[in-house]
Amino acid sequence: MSKGDFSDAARGWMDFISGGLSHLGSAMAYMMDCYSGLSAARRRQIEEEAKTCLLEDIIDLPHPYVCDAWGNPDLGDAFRREPKSKIPALFISGTFDVRTPVSNAEEVRGGFPDSEHLIIEGAVHSDPLFLSSPQIKEVMLEFLKGQKISTTRIVLPPLKFEPLKK
Repeated sequence: MSKGDFSDAARGWMDFISGGLSHLGSAMAYMMDCYSGLSAARRRQIEEEAKTCLLEDIIDLPHPYVCDAWGNPDLGDAFRREPKSKIPALFISGTFDVRTPVSNAEEVRGGFPDSEHLIIEGAVHSDPLFLSSPQIKEVMLEFLKGQKISTTRIVLPPLKFEPLKK
């Protein structure tokens, strides 16, 4: 793609959309993102960063565009204000999660004085938590039992990339 050949990506996209609406999943996930919205500053940041990214803002598709179909129900900046709670919280992040990166959890954690952050090296968004490492479940159970978690970092085996079929 860096040389202008997007044919493999186009084939992958066509395979995805030819599956019909079954690939879209539940509207709930879309609505959660639409209602959460983003601040004007975050939107400007995305627009600026997209100018220098090979695929521009494709990682955010179908957001924010799909939100227009539901009347763009953004709850506004008051909803996005820094949450605060004294209730114990366990944040779990993957280092390969581009939708909700580790830095997002660290930012939100500022309002949770009794929190822990488990970082999973090599995990993506929606990582199958109980499948990628049994240690994740162990740490979650420690937290739920009110114990100090035994680790704040779990390293998964490296991802294996296979070339697209032509």
